[in-house]
Amino acid sequence: MPFEIEDVPVTSEYLEVRYSADGPQLPCDLSGQTFSHVFGTNTSSLELLLLNRKMKGPCWLNVKLPQLPQQPVSWCKVEAVIPKPDLLEVASQQDPPPPMVVMSLSFRTMLNTKTHTHEILAVSALVHHEVSVDKAAPKQKFQYHFCAVSKPNDQMYPYDFRDAVKKKQINMEITTSERALLGLFMAKIHRIDPDVIVGHDIYGFDLDLLMHRISACKIPHWSRLGRLKRSIMPKLSNGGPGRGNSLLDRSITSGRMVCDVKISSKELIRCKSYDLTALSWAVLQSRREEIDQDEIPNKYNSTQELLRMFELTSMDALLTLRIMYDLNVLPLALQITNIAGNVMTRTLLGGRSERNEFLLLHAFNEKNFICPDKSYGKKQVVEADHDEDEQPSTSKGRRKPAYAGGLVLEPKKGFYDKHILLLDFNSLYPSIIQEYNICFTTINRTSSKSKGLAEEEEMVELPDPELEPGILPTEIRKLVERRKQVKGMMKNCARDSDQYLQYDIRQKALKLTANSMYGCLGFSHSRFYAKPLAALVTSKGREILLKTKDLVQNLGLDVIYGDTDSIMINTNTTDLVEVRKIGNKVKNEVNKLYRLLEIDIDGIFKSMLLLKKKKYAAISISENEDGTLNEIKEMKGLDIVRRDWCDLAKDSGNYVLAQILSSQPRETIVENIHDYLISVGENVAEGKVDIQKYIINKQLTKSPHDYPDKKSLAHVNVALRMLSKGRKVNAGDTIPYVICEDGSSLAATQRAYHPDEFCKSDTLKIDVKYYLANQVHPVVSRLCDPIDGTDAAHIAQCLGLDPSGYRGNTGLHDDENDALLGGQALMTDEERFKDCERFIVKCKRPGCGKETTLEVLFKNTSDPFGLNDTCPGCRTEYSAGAVSNQLTIAMRKHIKEYYMGWQKCDDPSCGYTTRQVPLTLQRGAPMCTSCFRAHLLPAYSDTALYTQLLYYSRLFDYEYALKNSKEEIKKLPLDKRTATPFYTAVHSTVSRVLNANGYSEVNLSKLFSAFFAVDK
Repeated sequence: MPFEIEDVPVTSEYLEVRYSADGPQLPCDLSGQTFSHVFGTNTSSLELLLLNRKMKGPCWLNVKLPQLPQQPVSWCKVEAVIPKPDLLEVASQQDPPPPMVVMSLSFRTMLNTKTHTHEILAVSALVHHEVSVDKAAPKQKFQYHFCAVSKPNDQMYPYDFRDAVKKKQINMEITTSERALLGLFMAKIHRIDPDVIVGHDIYGFDLDLLMHRISACKIPHWSRLGRLKRSIMPKLSNGGPGRGNSLLDRSITSGRMVCDVKISSKELIRCKSYDLTALSWAVLQSRREEIDQDEIPNKYNSTQELLRMFELTSMDALLTLRIMYDLNVLPLALQITNIAGNVMTRTLLGGRSERNEFLLLHAFNEKNFICPDKSYGKKQVVEADHDEDEQPSTSKGRRKPAYAGGLVLEPKKGFYDKHILLLDFNSLYPSIIQEYNICFTTINRTSSKSKGLAEEEEMVELPDPELEPGILPTEIRKLVERRKQVKGMMKNCARDSDQYLQYDIRQKALKLTANSMYGCLGFSHSRFYAKPLAALVTSKGREILLKTKDLVQNLGLDVIYGDTDSIMINTNTTDLVEVRKIGNKVKNEVNKLYRLLEIDIDGIFKSMLLLKKKKYAAISISENEDGTLNEIKEMKGLDIVRRDWCDLAKDSGNYVLAQILSSQPRETIVENIHDYLISVGENVAEGKVDIQKYIINKQLTKSPHDYPDKKSLAHVNVALRMLSKGRKVNAGDTIPYVICEDGSSLAATQRAYHPDEFCKSDTLKIDVKYYLANQVHPVVSRLCDPIDGTDAAHIAQCLGLDPSGYRGNTGLHDDENDALLGGQALMTDEERFKDCERFIVKCKRPGCGKETTLEVLFKNTSDPFGLNDTCPGCRTEYSAGAVSNQLTIAMRKHIKEYYMGWQKCDDPSCGYTTRQVPLTLQRGAPMCTSCFRAHLLPAYSDTALYTQLLYYSRLFDYEYALKNSKEEIKKLPLDKRTATPFYTAVHSTVSRVLNANGYSEVNLSKLFSAFFAVDK
């Protein structure tokens, strides 16, 4: 591992050898008679230059003894060479950065149906010659623009097109072929000589497309896209643009910075989709007009239509430029690069790992440490870095975690209408690194390696507290302190000033860098990967969270949830002053235990719905300066915040959530939810819902062609059709689709269509059953799970679905996990029996015949006795024999249902039922033979049967009910002699059946027979 290679001393005298870059790379395992190891055999010349000359990001340099080259190697106007790197040094006086020439590009392409290749029809560019990369965006977005257009080979321009361009005085270059267009574009690039090229998905599609078309059209001087003169065309990817090699893309623009706003926006903002249309609306609140590929040929039939298409191409270039300006991409990249000490071109690519690497490389280099060698691709340079868990896996399923992460406390599920206090550790992992001085330089791991322990078994101990701070905690401390200084300076500036903006950008850059420093320890492809150190940090994090929980509980407070660096406390009060007192008390007690670790009040929730780990919703309250309260709804992990649920489901979920979090009575909330769901079901069935509400968005994790099982993935099927129609689709793109009825009996995943396909078709119809069963119902039922008065079956009925498919299946998937965790044993009777079928007893007295649903004993607060032995209609006592007979019939019905052995697909949209168990298993459960993607599970499980029988038993278990009743009921003078005979007789009927059920019994002698075998 880094710094700890076996047989290499930690401190020693090393020989530094200067090796010419003209020679071949030395092998990494090189050794000889007088030396055992060589470091830095694959270190790049650029890295050596940056480290040795202490160059941290873009800066002014002093160049000594510059000479003119004998033969220029670049397209630059001025070129100089120096004999050795030592003649290059960072200038002591750093003036502001020079203005940059920024060019925003947009291409209009069309798929040639004959050759199945994309052809470029137009290139639009907006240019600004004086963009300051350390200041706010210029008020004038661009100073110059041009648009070069062409036409397909088999089409002509409209007869009046050229006249219209002249008449409107449009700066448009009209060419007669794609080759002429590209030649003109390359000449413009050379003349304008941009420092920064801006585009949307320029790395994913545009540059790859451009190189393919330059190669196909045999355009000379292709290397003018960059600033290095090159004659040999790089090897292009097979299959056309969109599958390009990113290394190729970077090399062809050497000497220019490329800003891809799609990449930058993914790091800076959260968005449902990162295509240009979605980004334009999210960032600029500007609607972008799109043109379908199928419509492009028809545009050449009309001058107005053609001009409009080229105008929209220029608008795309403007939108891209404005997004870059609004997100402050260049100033932020400059600040991050200056902090990390890498290259700004690489920062614009969004690689956090490389930034952390260079920050640590500079720090270790200054202290004369030999840094670990870099590994390229899948090859691990250092054998100790090898980790079986992180080998590329060909098997299905997810890899197990390399080491234990943060601790998540078991949540106390439910709805809370008292204030919840949220306390959070400030930057927990970076603070732990500083608190315990965790670093490569303070912790020795060679001892565990010398014992031959596997990496997973490596145990490291905390360093001696007397050791001086290591490199890693020191660098984190510097970042934190610098950010505090910058935030302090921001307070002295006007919020609308350029100085304030510069400080704000700098503090954001420092925050982004500091928060990602811990990640370099646990990222297997990082140069400073050290799993034991990462595991030690997370281990201390878990220990600190548990210690904090115990401390809070010792103060008499109720911890309802905790996750990695935060805990939630049920204060059981609605007094804000009291809540803050509790928070400050906890804060003071916890902070006493540590030097640098700090916990603070992160929020106060007025009400909260806690569903499960990492899934909750709450109303956060804060006090304004005038004393008024500000309420904000916060959600985490819920379906309604994920993009792979349609807006119809999200709207339903938001309404239900708003009702649950409101201060209305429970009965009113449940009634409102049911009424709303009925209206949703009716509107969907009657076709009153807009198509936009049905759109589902799913992200591609790889190229659509690389998915092995394409048919089972709806978004992949849609993406492949988009590719066939000339649309650009890459890994990371978000694909919109709707599930339709197309007349086929295919699975829902194979009936997915792009919204444009649906709008153009007269035969496609929205599959309303799919949306109600697979989108709305799961979202709503999960939110309503802790709420009394409704259940999955009732919700299905409100939506117009068959409730029988949802009755009794609640928690079906969690039976095994619940058993392991104590599941039903930890539940109250109310929670355990909420899905059970109620027992209805019919009075056998002639002339009455009233049917009554029996309740649990002593539940009726108005009648303390709450007995079930009298008919409420005729006030006649029930006959124990008659009730026993009715109960026996009810139990036999459930036992028969269990032994019918029906298996049902757990995908509600499939709903396939069968009594034949297939032999094909998936993850230990039989696979559905109808949809081939879900499991067949018992329609009526053994758990459900036992729970139902136990419910019947509890109805007539007089002693159990009395024991678990309220104290005031226990003190009442109950006459057991009148109640006991009836209940004893009926309860014995249930007990006989329940005792014959083996679900609750474990035969220990059989279970442990193998351990106590007796020799005969």
